[in-house]
Amino acid sequence: MSKYQDRGLLKWQGMMLPEHVQRLNEWETEKKKATKPMVDEQQFIEMEYTIAQSIAENKPVHVTYWEDGSFYALTGHIRTMSYETKHLKVVDQYENVVTIHVQCIVDISISP
Repeated sequence: MSKYQDRGLLKWQGMMLPEHVQRLNEWETEKKKATKPMVDEQQFIEMEYTIAQSIAENKPVHVTYWEDGSFYALTGHIRTMSYETKHLKVVDQYENVVTIHVQCIVDISISP
């Protein structure tokens, strides 16, 4: 009598093409992205006031902003605010200039 040797889990592992694996990884990454929070008009007015105060008094700010499904935090001085393009340029502690769209800002406050 011959004894049948089972392949175990190997028989259930299918062949995955590299394109399928790549698309599954992309799909998983898309699932993990955070949605952009809504900022109401009152919060937007307070943020504009904080930006104006920071520019006038040359005080550093702490900015939390959303970009491409992720949240980022930045501390630095506001260099310019463009009302036409609605972009804010912030210089961080490493002298890097970061451009942030005003609609992406979630929170902004004067740093102590």
